[in-house]
Amino acid sequence: MHLRKTGSLLTAMLLASAPHYAFAQSAAQTSEAAAAASSEDDGGLSEITVTARRVSENQQNTPIAITALSGAMLQQLGTLDTIDLSGRAPNVQIIQTGAGAGAASVFIRGIGNNALGFNLANPVGVYVDDVYMPRLQGSLVDLLDLERVEILRGPQGTLYGRDSTVGAIKYVSKSPDLNNAHFTGRAALGDYDRRDVLLGASIPLIPGELAMKVDLSSRSQTGYMIGVDANGVDDGQRGNGIDRQSGRFSLLWTPGDAWRINFVADITNDDSGSTIPTRISSPTGGTCAPAVAACVPRFGSPYKTGINIVPLGYAHSWGNSLRVEYDAGPAVIKSITAYRELDSLDVIDQTRLPGQGVLLRDLKKQNQFSQELQITSNTESRFSWVAGLVYFREKIDHDANLYTTHNVDDTQKADSYAAFANLNYELIDGLHLEVGGRISKEKRWIDRVVFPIGGGTPFLTGTASFSETKGTYKFGVDYALTPDVMVYASHSTGYRPGSFSSTYASPRVAQVVFGNTGAETAKNNEIGLKSEWFARRLRLNVAAFDTKYNNMQTQSTAVPYNVTATDFSFKGVEVEMEARLTRGLSLFASGGYLDAETLSGSAAGRRPRLTPEFQFSVGGEYRYTLASGTELFANINNVHTSAYTTDPSNVSSASQGAYSLLGANVGAEFDEGKYRVAVGGRNLTDSTYFNGTSLNVSQYYGAPRTVFVEFQVKL
Repeated sequence: MHLRKTGSLLTAMLLASAPHYAFAQSAAQTSEAAAAASSEDDGGLSEITVTARRVSENQQNTPIAITALSGAMLQQLGTLDTIDLSGRAPNVQIIQTGAGAGAASVFIRGIGNNALGFNLANPVGVYVDDVYMPRLQGSLVDLLDLERVEILRGPQGTLYGRDSTVGAIKYVSKSPDLNNAHFTGRAALGDYDRRDVLLGASIPLIPGELAMKVDLSSRSQTGYMIGVDANGVDDGQRGNGIDRQSGRFSLLWTPGDAWRINFVADITNDDSGSTIPTRISSPTGGTCAPAVAACVPRFGSPYKTGINIVPLGYAHSWGNSLRVEYDAGPAVIKSITAYRELDSLDVIDQTRLPGQGVLLRDLKKQNQFSQELQITSNTESRFSWVAGLVYFREKIDHDANLYTTHNVDDTQKADSYAAFANLNYELIDGLHLEVGGRISKEKRWIDRVVFPIGGGTPFLTGTASFSETKGTYKFGVDYALTPDVMVYASHSTGYRPGSFSSTYASPRVAQVVFGNTGAETAKNNEIGLKSEWFARRLRLNVAAFDTKYNNMQTQSTAVPYNVTATDFSFKGVEVEMEARLTRGLSLFASGGYLDAETLSGSAAGRRPRLTPEFQFSVGGEYRYTLASGTELFANINNVHTSAYTTDPSNVSSASQGAYSLLGANVGAEFDEGKYRVAVGGRNLTDSTYFNGTSLNVSQYYGAPRTVFVEFQVKL
């Protein structure tokens, strides 16, 4: 049913973010939980509650293009980290950034960032339990016992502010259970010496009032890239493996019916190393010249290359947050305070030839502090609202060398302030008007020294700063044609602050060493349909959009990799479908079409990088219960991506053809799901594909086929 009545927003908020509130046993919560359970019992699809608009509401009642993946769906798809989410939502590409240790590049509707430069923030807002993570480094995270993942497509400038010009990804962790103890254990073994272990426990300390939750993860896997000598003989080195350990501690306290206090601390040590590419050359072994002949892997296989990188690179991060919520009667007040640190080393081999490595070492030390205050209406009326204030401070120390010519030593600081409000009014039953606005103020400083490698008189020194104030807004309307069919239309904007233009500050281009780009802006028009059919056995959502980007910040692929501002146009259509054909058989499919064009700069008229024209995902799961109660299951899923280029130059060495990634697993669950065993695989057709390029030098290839066996216990 269509639940867009403003009702008790507090009750809805508690349902999504705190299912075990002391006062969450209200009739409203019980009713919604019963409705979700009833849908599954009668063979219908389960409801998913999301917080995309900063309040809790049914995904089907949220008038934006959003994909919500529940914990159960994440397990069905075999998702372990951020990269595994690629293609699981229409027009969403997620890749491991070329040479980036612990870095994931998210491209939504054709726009993202795969540059390692410290001065270029991500245009996709990444939030872990409502805490913003601005850097690519450290954004490749393991999915530790999540409630769900929300992927929001389109500018989110009103509610999520700066650096969300193309969308946002929200990771929502499961909260500690105030009343019952839980234990989860999972282990996996697989190809390339894969060894995964995940342990989790939720323990009530004071039943109904205080509980703790601990989640630990360790993943290791030998790399699939094979190091070779100048004759192509295996030298024993391996690259692109996994060596990552993560942990999260959560403490939930509800000292009274009106209070909810949640403290979270997390840490990740990713020593997997920087991504290793494959050296390419002409068919005769000479310099790659795609205008003359197609370039090929120099040593005959896309998985053989020269590996000269020691150390391999790393990304270590930790942080904590305190979230306090208070029900003040007519409004709910929420405070989110967070602090994080990141220590990251990227190492780029700029020759990729055995024994001839010329390395670019890029060290970043970053810390951030953020404070957000939200106030949400909590009254029974046709009018609802959410408003807030945000402060964000960041400092980055950056030390890098460019080839063998010079070192760059930078310190950058940023202060950001914002105020926002989003209003919703129900004109008549089922017809809602939405209007939102945000005002943001940003100030950035840089202190830079460029000096010869080995020391000596600096080539240049100096400081620079700039500030800007920007407003973003949204207008929207949605109407429930029936209780299960909604149509919507919206106009929204997004904003990313300007950045310092020079990434590695070559003395050869001193005129831009202290310069900066202007603010990046996006304007998006969108219409959509959200619907459920046949007693919630079929869910069908459709969205169409037209987005213009001005001054989109991208990093040049030419030395010294300066940031340039470019205009783009994107139009597209997105479709998502879920169906439960029988109690044991469920299917899903999603697809996106993207018409993309570069409007300015040297690549004007060309298709931007990493923008396949078509991308779709299909899959399903079948479950069968034996007389003993054991449940057998088999699921399969496939992500197909049409051809794309990895560089705006569109040369042939950057052109990747269409490919599919097929995954599947089969297994059994025993004793009402307490025990689970499964056998599965990824890229089962062994597709060969790359998603990054150093022009005419190398290509970054994805992993070949892998298989695994997995064991799980839930008590």
